[in-house]
Amino acid sequence: MNAQQLQSYLLNLGKFHPELVANDVVPSDHLIEIYPGSWSVYLTLSPGLELRFWAEDKRFESVILSLAETTTSKAVYSQGLPEPYANCVTREAALRVFGNPVESKGPFKMPLPMGQIGGWDKFSLEGQGHPGLVVLFSYDVHMKVEGLAFALAKSGYDRLREEFEHPVEI
Repeated sequence: MNAQQLQSYLLNLGKFHPELVANDVVPSDHLIEIYPGSWSVYLTLSPGLELRFWAEDKRFESVILSLAETTTSKAVYSQGLPEPYANCVTREAALRVFGNPVESKGPFKMPLPMGQIGGWDKFSLEGQGHPGLVVLFSYDVHMKVEGLAFALAKSGYDRLREEFEHPVEI
């Protein structure tokens, strides 16, 4: 993915699938529902590159790149990334480029088949000219980057959590 393609995706996060299709940002392919009733639906553009949409309204919420094989996925994105992301191959490099994360989780153990995970860091993209967007780096146990997600800072999951924590009284 070159810088222009990534920029196009970042500028279109938050827009709705029909609008993206009409503007030739994404193909009109069928969105994939992982299981009936899932909150997110996906569009696979190439191995290791998926776009995630909120199922209810088809709002474009994230660009997900798998950069290494994992227990749950063998699809790896191999097209390359623009700077500064191309050089962020370890947590140390990501911290050097993006500074302190806005949110972070260190190594932890997931149920099998996943096992030990290296954790993740979330960085604001406001300083890169993208207010309301974040980039999330996920790491393997050796703190090498195994995935990236460019996303809305406030997703459908966040909106659901807020509704649950602060229900509207009738």
